[in-house]
Amino acid sequence: FTHFPEKGKALSEAIAKLPVDPAFDALVARGTAETADWVAKKHDGSFTIPKGWKNQPSTLVQLNRMAAASPAWNRATRKAVFNLTLGNSDTLVRHTAVQALAKMQDHELAFSFLADAAGDTTDPGEGAAAPEHDPESRGRPDALLALARMHKPEVVTGLIAWLDRTKDLEERQGLLSALCRLYFHDGEWKGDSWGTRPDTRGPYYQPEPWSETPRVGEALKEILAKAPAEEAAFLVKEMNRNRIQSNDALERVLALAKTDPKLLPDAAAQLATAETIPVDAIPLLLSAARADTTGMEPTTAATMLMNSVIALSKTDSTEGAVASLQTLLNLSKISGAGKEAEAARSAYFASPKLENHHQALEEEAEKIGTPTALWADAALLTLSARTSGSPESKELSGKALDEGWKDVKRRAQILRAVAQIKHNPYAEKVLSALDDPDKAVSGAAKNAAKAMKLEKKTSASGPLVGSLKNEEVIAQILKTKGDADAGEQIFNRVSCNTCHTTEESQTPKGPYLGNIAQTYKRAELAEAILDPNKTVSQGFATNAITTKDGQSHVGFVTFESAEKITLRDITGKETSIEAKNITSREKPPISMMPPGLAAGLTIKEFAGLLDYLEALSKK
Repeated sequence: FTHFPEKGKALSEAIAKLPVDPAFDALVARGTAETADWVAKKHDGSFTIPKGWKNQPSTLVQLNRMAAASPAWNRATRKAVFNLTLGNSDTLVRHTAVQALAKMQDHELAFSFLADAAGDTTDPGEGAAAPEHDPESRGRPDALLALARMHKPEVVTGLIAWLDRTKDLEERQGLLSALCRLYFHDGEWKGDSWGTRPDTRGPYYQPEPWSETPRVGEALKEILAKAPAEEAAFLVKEMNRNRIQSNDALERVLALAKTDPKLLPDAAAQLATAETIPVDAIPLLLSAARADTTGMEPTTAATMLMNSVIALSKTDSTEGAVASLQTLLNLSKISGAGKEAEAARSAYFASPKLENHHQALEEEAEKIGTPTALWADAALLTLSARTSGSPESKELSGKALDEGWKDVKRRAQILRAVAQIKHNPYAEKVLSALDDPDKAVSGAAKNAAKAMKLEKKTSASGPLVGSLKNEEVIAQILKTKGDADAGEQIFNRVSCNTCHTTEESQTPKGPYLGNIAQTYKRAELAEAILDPNKTVSQGFATNAITTKDGQSHVGFVTFESAEKITLRDITGKETSIEAKNITSREKPPISMMPPGLAAGLTIKEFAGLLDYLEALSKK
């Protein structure tokens, strides 16, 4: 490029004389993109695209780079590039075209592809060209994708205007999708939330309102009120995808779903994200939870069942709590629905409302041998081990299990439920049941022990960690190989999962351990567990706050400003406290993690726990 004259002969003319070779064309196109600003300014913003570049994905991608790299290109050059790349049959070309146009923030150019859906195929300086172009897409969908990434008042105005004059359902769907995405924008990261993982649900990590949010919201409300059923269903789905909470959307989709069962998945999705569930929505949720999903696409079916359980778990409906047991069972049978099944189970068993239904669960659990009876026992096990909530529910659930344990058949069922949810508080009962004279019980106990990686401790198991000095423990675990799978169960059994998460999809609690082994070596990990007060992870220092009403809050800070502080406790619960209501704030020099958690483990078990933590970093 240093040999091309700065003035006079156009660069495109010089390129035309180069050897015709696809690989060489790609190299030259890349060079043009990397020097785009210089080229544009030296040629008054004009560039005639060489014929050999028009049908090669490798050169078209570079043309997208070139167009976005300099504001000096004139409109004709930009239009010529995007005529070739928007709607192109090559996925990478289309993707980079959308990103380039969005980066340029040239809404007028983007809207021109809506006004002239076929695209202007005339290159500057030459006659009609024949670019590779998908006649079905014609650039319009890609132009809308780019517009959805331009947070400008002019774009919102333009999209609303297009919706006012466009009647075609397919065209309106693209416009509505773009408008929904513009409801939020990505908030400015100020460095005060580094201690938490980003929210990857999309489309933004930190969705926040912007100047046009009220106008977008009002437009969506008006469109939803007038839209026919099919468009209303589509719009509600798009609002869900973009995390737009709307009572109007909820009311409309509920009304539509009452007459059209096909909209049950959309209704369940909207309700799953609602804070409170209207009473008149419960029958719809029950229909979704009990729906025959035989002919449905597996992912759609799993998502609907998951959302119905999540939504019902927020209600006081005893019928919903019992119906959800069968839904959990149905979810477990759908191939590839592991994440949905896990999300539904987590919502159901963690629901504060579950304790209100303990009597119905006790009755269901007594129907020994039925599939739902096992899940009812799983729910009772969860309630009996709760550290918060109603003491009465916890006590009565525990008594029901103790009474059921006396019956041989029920004992086997409880053990199967223990295995199903890997209920670690029952570890000792599982081990003692290995010697049960009833074969069904001992067999269920054996399966539970296998699932939970439990082994009876004998003299051959070696000394316990608590009986040794920390230095001795560290020296031994450095030369001891454990079982990572068993370590995962130990992680849960000693309640590490109460305060820590290991997967990015989990709700943040204390320090994230999914990549902890990348920071700490094995000996350091062991020491941090044995003596948690020695080193407190940065960002997780204990804060003790007392407020004017006499309440005490202990946790670590996840957000702090001049107006308020947000604390997260060891269970993951967040509490926002206004600064003006704080009477005292201290930072005790101790970790919220209690010492002695590994005291009851053997060296091999402790080694397995460390192996598990190290394995997490390799996933």
